[in-house]
Amino acid sequence: MKAIAETPVPQPKLQPQLIVFGYPHQIVDPLTLYPIRLLRAALDKSGEPYELQASPVPMVQDRSLREIAAGNQVDVFWSMTSIEREQYLLPVRIPIDKGLFGWRVFLTTEKNQHLTETVQTIAQLKKLVILQGHDWPDTKILQSNKLKVITSNQYRSMFNMLATGRAELFPRSILEVWKEIKLEKHNLLVDPRLSIYYPTALYFFVSKSQPELAKRIEQGLNQMIKSGEFEQLFLEEYGADLAEALASKRRVIYLDNPFLPKETPLDRKELWVDVEALVGK
Repeated sequence: MKAIAETPVPQPKLQPQLIVFGYPHQIVDPLTLYPIRLLRAALDKSGEPYELQASPVPMVQDRSLREIAAGNQVDVFWSMTSIEREQYLLPVRIPIDKGLFGWRVFLTTEKNQHLTETVQTIAQLKKLVILQGHDWPDTKILQSNKLKVITSNQYRSMFNMLATGRAELFPRSILEVWKEIKLEKHNLLVDPRLSIYYPTALYFFVSKSQPELAKRIEQGLNQMIKSGEFEQLFLEEYGADLAEALASKRRVIYLDNPFLPKETPLDRKELWVDVEALVGK
């Protein structure tokens, strides 16, 4: 008796997972931002379908993180880590900045650029007024080092505060400062003499209720690190900024970061740029 061939049962098509990221307050297409290009590349590695969208409205950093924690509107965002943040959010412990958000140069004005001429120590830096965002982890780091800090909750207004003399120095990461100074029309300068450094990491954060999403991102990033894709994308985005930072032989004042979680993978040397090796300590 001839066997009857079985008709294959069609498998249901997987629905793409909708992943929403916090839409930062920037005037560019958010999908072109380095963190989102990196996130997309990492998600692609899993082979599982997904749809990546920006949140319906722009959000400041603090709101994006609160929305993630509450399970509302936003699934993922990138930010500097801290002990407090890792208590209510789930970090993907791969620093997408390679630790360089902790290397800060100073925005200043022509009137105030002489102020750093003789600054060699933290004690001397304490005499100057430094500007920061009120909800930034950097603020607590600087305050814990006894620096004189004033804050603002409006990112764009901070450049005007500096230009009008309400603060004397505005520390910005080497990965962002040269782009910012081109966008802002306040005739601000990047101080050529001085910088600060503290150990920190810029991570992707998700809700503690989404460990599978965190695992998917982490696995994708690790595959990219192993293949060299991570380094290639990082240098495409930030290679010129790193070279610009190294072009001026700035003094570096090293600060403590008591808010860095003990789980930070400092032993994985391939994840970090060694600033001390680059500039000397």
